[in-house]
Amino acid sequence: FSEAPGKIAQAKSICAECPIRESCLEGALKRREPCGVWGGELVRNGHVVTLAEVVNPEVAGVVFD
Repeated sequence: FSEAPGKIAQAKSICAECPIRESCLEGALKRREPCGVWGGELVRNGHVVTLAEVVNPEVAGVVFD
């Protein structure tokens, strides 16, 4: 999984028109996916996060393993 902002934006744009976007995100959260773009959202450790949190975890006081 790339943490490069451009790659994340590209992955999110692919999801934009996907007909199963909502169920994809729901499944990823239910499975607690470790990372990736699911349903057009950035997921880390089973939670939706912002790009700022991934690039600079101190923004939200979050530390990723």
